[in-house]
Amino acid sequence: MGVSSPNFSFLEKIDASLHAQAINAEKFCLSEPVYALSKIRLFAELLARNLAKAFCGKLLSKSV
Repeated sequence: MGVSSPNFSFLEKIDASLHAQAINAEKFCLSEPVYALSKIRLFAELLARNLAKAFCGKLLSKSV
């Protein structure tokens, strides 16, 4: 991705979609606050999904 931020550069290596949502939220926080909030919501949903996948994967591997 071409755009980066020192606040979220660590996410670029972890998950590109999380990084993109965080960058967009930061980029538009002052000019378009409603848009920025929608990007924060998407970020939270993606993060929750990734955590659920990671957690449920560990639970499933322990129960088998």
